[in-house]
Amino acid sequence: MADFIEGIIPDFIFQNWTNLEQIYMEASGLSGPIPSINATLENLEYM
Repeated sequence: MADFIEGIIPDFIFQNWTNLEQIYMEASGLSGPIPSINATLENLEYM
C-alpha cells in the first residue's frame, strides 16, 4: 500500500498554511496546475 495523495490540488490548499516553509510534491499523485500563491506564504522557501 502506497502512502500518497492523489487528485487535483484545490485552490484553497495554501490559505491556512501561513507558516509553511517547504513543500515537496514530487511523485505525489497530485495533478493539475499549482494554485495561485499570494503573500500569505511569506515563509515559503522551497517548493
